[in-house]
Amino acid sequence: MHQIDPRLHTPPPPLSFSPGAGIRVKGPIQAAEDSIWRFDDPGGDVLARLLTSKKRARAPHREPERRVYCAACSHTVTRPKARIEVAGSHQHRFLNPMGIPYEVACYAEAPGCFEVGEATEEHTWFPGHAWRVALCGSCQIHLGWGFRSREGGVFFALIAERLITRDGAGH
Repeated sequence: MHQIDPRLHTPPPPLSFSPGAGIRVKGPIQAAEDSIWRFDDPGGDVLARLLTSKKRARAPHREPERRVYCAACSHTVTRPKARIEVAGSHQHRFLNPMGIPYEVACYAEAPGCFEVGEATEEHTWFPGHAWRVALCGSCQIHLGWGFRSREGGVFFALIAERLITRDGAGH
């Protein structure tokens, strides 16, 4: 049977509770000589101050931040706060050169995506902006396009049906 070394397991001193004062220790807390901690506080004042405070400030309740996720893998793509209007609207409907329709939503940033391919203005939906394909940073599904203006402005047009918005921290 396993034996416990009594030098390493000194019982705690008696405690008392008084309203408004918190926890008071009656007697010193002291461990065996080879212990990694030692605490001498004959009146218990230091420990009482450490364990209690007259009024603890509570952090205000915050609602979970809404996020925009990849519908395929639930990877966090962006935040609703990053929504922007481009050419007068947040959402647009376009046909690509092969006639495939897309409904896209515009965001100032999409840190959960990465862009691939050479930037091109060929067949651009936003004049003055070159585009690159934007993929999910986790599952690499095509989520939309990153656009850059000649002046350096950047935004993302993400395929609405490939995104979901909900509360939470994401992956």
